[in-house]
Amino acid sequence: MKQIFYKSGMILAFFTATFFLCTFLISMLINKGRADIINQFSDNAKYIVLTQDNNSSNALGYTDVINVLSECKAKGAIEFTTYNQTGYILYNYKDDSALKSSWQSLDLRSETPQAVIKTVLLPYSMEIEQQPTINLMGEDYQITGLDIYSGSDNPDFLLNIAGLKNSDVTFKGITIIIDADEETSTVSEQFREKIQKKNREADFTVTKMPKVKEENNVIGPDKIIIVIGILLIGLLLVINAGVFTSSWIGSKKSEIMARRICGASDNDIKRLVFKYYLITSLTGVFLGFLLTLIVSNLPVVSFFLGRIELTAGFISSLFLMLVSLVVSCDCAADFSDGQVAELRRL
Repeated sequence: MKQIFYKSGMILAFFTATFFLCTFLISMLINKGRADIINQFSDNAKYIVLTQDNNSSNALGYTDVINVLSECKAKGAIEFTTYNQTGYILYNYKDDSALKSSWQSLDLRSETPQAVIKTVLLPYSMEIEQQPTINLMGEDYQITGLDIYSGSDNPDFLLNIAGLKNSDVTFKGITIIIDADEETSTVSEQFREKIQKKNREADFTVTKMPKVKEENNVIGPDKIIIVIGILLIGLLLVINAGVFTSSWIGSKKSEIMARRICGASDNDIKRLVFKYYLITSLTGVFLGFLLTLIVSNLPVVSFFLGRIELTAGFISSLFLMLVSLVVSCDCAADFSDGQVAELRRL
């Protein structure tokens, strides 16, 4: 009996660890995609690089660009680099729908400058009127979230457009994404005409979004490591099914032989293993859920990993558990057949 409980504890620990690791690895992979602003826009979007001589008397400021964008029925983003960190200012003058991302705390329509940042920028933040604040491009932004996944090529900050509406800072180059669905070509052309009316020397380089996405979606080493980790966990779980079955059935050898002598069929043995394995594995998944829930509520976890998808842990664990159940039942039937054959030889 002690041996049986010992082996049950091993399986409980294994499924607890499986749920925990699958949840975090898959969440990292999902957040990796969410953190990529480029993939939030349709294939109709235009990727525009606007350059100018910022020392010219006609040089445009950020406010000039914002004012022109506000006249366009479109949504998109403006890319920025500051503090050696890269981020985006998001805007939406098209509709009431927000960009699908993990940064729902960022209000694109708010008149108050808001920011969602990585923890790498926390040393630059301060408390103003008991509100966490960071100064970017000469404007104070209220920090509304710290849940950007910390992958090396993901944005370090996201801002709403309110902070640049009154900026008098000029620029040498700026990257703008314009997305107006089927009307994108018309809207981007109107944007170009209005900008060049303000500064005829401004240069435009326009790239179609599918090409940008193709270059941006190349699988990097960090994604490969995450995928390999997920595959290894799945492989270990399937292997564990065979190990568990052999070990557990070995400890139940006399009971299985007695059941077969009394007329138990292969299906009876399979049901015995299925019932035991199902109860043990589900208990392990539940313990894994509790552990993951506790860890995911730690501030340091949400800071560096972003939102944790518990659903991913349930789906992956249950899928792998079903696979291992099939393997276990087959192993149990083969084992019991072998024991009967050995008994007949005796």
